[in-house]
Amino acid sequence: QSAYAAAPAPHEEQSVIMVSEGTRFYYYAPAAKEGEMISKSYFDSVMAPSNFTNVTAKLDVKLEMDVSYMGESASMVSDVEATIKVTEDAAYMTVESSAKGGGVAQSEKVEYYILRDGAGVDVFVKANGTWEAGYIDGVNSMEDVIASQDSAAFADHSYFEKTSSGFKLTGAKMTLFLEEYYASLGVQQALAMFTEMEMDAEYFVSEGKLAKAVSKVALTMRESGMAISMDVTATGKYSSYGTTSVTVPAEIAALQG
Repeated sequence: QSAYAAAPAPHEEQSVIMVSEGTRFYYYAPAAKEGEMISKSYFDSVMAPSNFTNVTAKLDVKLEMDVSYMGESASMVSDVEATIKVTEDAAYMTVESSAKGGGVAQSEKVEYYILRDGAGVDVFVKANGTWEAGYIDGVNSMEDVIASQDSAAFADHSYFEKTSSGFKLTGAKMTLFLEEYYASLGVQQALAMFTEMEMDAEYFVSEGKLAKAVSKVALTMRESGMAISMDVTATGKYSSYGTTSVTVPAEIAALQG
């Protein structure tokens, strides 16, 4: 396997181990120091989508938004909590969301069960007390299901710098990452409306696996007397690598006979 290391500063010296195998040569350089760009091999070892095909993830996204215009103001707070269990053949998710603002409070719980079936996946959704079934064709693995919804699948190592506990995205790198990610989705104007932006994300690695990820985004827009500010904090915790199991919900098992 190839290993790519962050280039050292011109005045530094590093020892590199060279290994020959037939007509090929491999080199192994020291791991990146804190503050340096992480290596491709390190990023891939932690963030490859295939790592997350047998894992339990707990996600929490909190949004606080304030709007003011012509002396009037309003606020909204929302929270989405999800627990996701993924194996090579199935996934089970519960998503609980709540929102409060304008004197109105709402909450909802949705369950999902996804099962590989031939060249696609069976998708079961329970939103109003009853399971409804569907099918998505052209999905070859659970990795495809995860990668299609994960912004990390878009990234590469060059965005990130090493920390004592993993790696992070900050400042201009974070802005560039979001701009290019939204451009890949065809919604590159999503950030252009905001006049102020503060963003950072940090990834915590334990025993070579992603244990926790935290991102914080603060956006402000001021135009024609209106001011809108949004603060979003997203936290993901990952565990049970290689030991996660998914049980078929009893109602679905009954439907399948």
